[in-house]
Formats: sequence, structure tokens, C-alpha cells
Amino acid sequence: MQKLVMLDSQFDSYDTVVMVDTDMFTRAGMEDSIFDQVGIGVSADFQRRLKWSLIRKRKGLVHWKYPYWGGSVWKLSLFERQMFRSNLHKVNLRKFSEGLLEDEGVMHWLAYHSKFKGGILPDNNRWSWPSYLPGIERASLIHVRTKVRPKGPERDKIENLIALKDHGLIN
Repeated sequence: MQKLVMLDSQFDSYDTVVMVDTDMFTRAGMEDSIFDQVGIGVSADFQRRLKWSLIRKRKGLVHWKYPYWGGSVWKLSLFERQMFRSNLHKVNLRKFSEGLLEDEGVMHWLAYHSKFKGGILPDNNRWSWPSYLPGIERASLIHVRTKVRPKGPERDKIENLIALKDHGLIN
């Protein structure tokens, strides 16, 4: 749950804090700034399917009314960080510390306890485009995954990273 450190008061001198996974890369030639976007995180098809699957199969793990953002990129304003931090004591961290949802689950419940709805970054996968999905030329941030195509096969991430570099998609 190391990504939750972005909620810490040590960052309160910043208007906005962005956290990205270390396997995220800016698409070559991208000129848009995530700081200019409205929203906190990505909730594209994968996250929505996961959320509704968990609602059906794991009662009480997620709430249908509140956003479930993927954990690869979050952008939080000072107000959002302080609001979530003030509700952190209401979240059972142990519930999410054993490999299921982890910081994504905690962020979901912080939205719930804060009565925060929305916060979805625009354009579906644009700010965390899985490297195996078609249309990657529309990405702003590319999330390097092990899959080569949506249904497989898989290979080491470094091989997919090299392929993206060879295709001129990242520098």
C-alpha cells in the first residue's frame, strides 16, 4: 500500500500530487498534461468489470455507488488528499493488505467514507493505456504489461517495453 503515502501531510505544500506506477511511460510526442485533466484516476472497462464482479462475488468488498480507480495512476488535489486522509481511520486496512485490491480497495473506501463520487480521468484508458490494447497511439500514458495481445500470449515486461521503444511509442 505504498502508494497511499501521497495522502500524507508532507505533500500539503503541493496543490496537486500525481502518483504513477514505475511501469508507466509517457507516449512519445504526447503534449497533454495530466495536471490539466479533471479526475483522480482511471476506471476503464477492466476496472468496471472487476468492480461489478467483486460486488457479485465478494459482498462488502466494494460499494456500487462509489468509484473504483485502477492503481496505476492517481492525481489528487490538496482538498481531495485532505478529505481522504481525514477518513483513513474509517477504513479497515487489514481487509486490503493480503493481496486483494490493496491500495485500490483503500482508495475506493476513502471515496465511500468521503461521499465522493466521480473523479474518473477522461477518455477511458488514455491515462493508463495497457500496452497490449489496440489504439495505443491515442494514449497519453502507457502502462507496460506482460500481455502481448488482450487474450495473450505473455512475455517479460522488458520485452514489451523494448517493442514499444522500437515502434517509436516511447523514448
